[in-house]
Amino acid sequence: MERSRMNLPKEPDTLCFDKEEFMKEDFDVNHFLSVCRKRVQLEELRGDLELYYKLLKTAMVELINKDYADFVNLSTNLVGMDKALNQLSVPLGQLREEVLSLRSSVSEGIRAVDERMCKQEDIRKKKPSLDWTDFGENCHREEGVREWEKKGEEGHEWESPRNVVETRSCTHTDLK
Repeated sequence: MERSRMNLPKEPDTLCFDKEEFMKEDFDVNHFLSVCRKRVQLEELRGDLELYYKLLKTAMVELINKDYADFVNLSTNLVGMDKALNQLSVPLGQLREEVLSLRSSVSEGIRAVDERMCKQEDIRKKKPSLDWTDFGENCHREEGVREWEKKGEEGHEWESPRNVVETRSCTHTDLK
C-alpha cells in the first residue's frame, strides 16, 4: 500500500508528536527522538507512543473485520493457485530454452558477420589501388596474347603466351 494513501486513525490532540512524521520516506528514529526530547520527557513520549500504538492496532483489527469476506476469499482463491503455477512452469521452461537457443544462434550469426566484415576490411586495405598505366600495359599485353593465339590457330606451332604466362604465374605463386 502506498504510504500517501494510507488512512491513519485520528490521534488525540494531546500527543507530543505528529503522526505524519512516521509516514515520511526519510523517517529517522534518532532524529524523531531528539526533536521530541526537546519538547517533552521520555516517559511522556513513551506513553504517547503506546497510546498511538493501541490506536493503530485497533484500526488494523477494524480494517480486517471490515474486509474479512474479501480476506477469506483471497485465501480460498490461492488454494488452487499452486497447481496453475506448476502447469505454467513447464511451458515457460521450454520457452526459456528456445529463447536461449535463439539468442545463441543470433550471437553466432552476429559473430560470423563481424568476422566477414573484418576480413572484407582487411582485403580492402591490402588491395592495391589500380594505376591507369598498369591498366594500359595489361590491355596492351592482352592484345598481344590474342594476336599470338590467332597465329597459333592459323597453323603456327608455338606455345600460346597465355599458357606461358599461366605457367610463370603458377611458378611465381609457388615461390611465395
